[in-house]
Amino acid sequence: MYSSESEDAVLVWNQVPVPLTYRYDIAVLLQDLVPLLEGVRRPEFSAAEVFWGSDTFSAEWKLAREGGDLRIRAR
Repeated sequence: MYSSESEDAVLVWNQVPVPLTYRYDIAVLLQDLVPLLEGVRRPEFSAAEVFWGSDTFSAEWKLAREGGDLRIRAR
């Protein structure tokens, strides 16, 4: 779906740039990202856990709604 010559997306997390390749990272991450964003939009959303795993990017996110804030604990 993505050309191997395409540029990387850059996720800046805590002032650290993390390059994500469209071909390998973004394609895998979108499978979890879209349902996560749909869930967070719901008023009844309270918490979720996501395990990101692609060729070059691996992380665990724990999300929790606290009042009007959305807290993300990343590892």
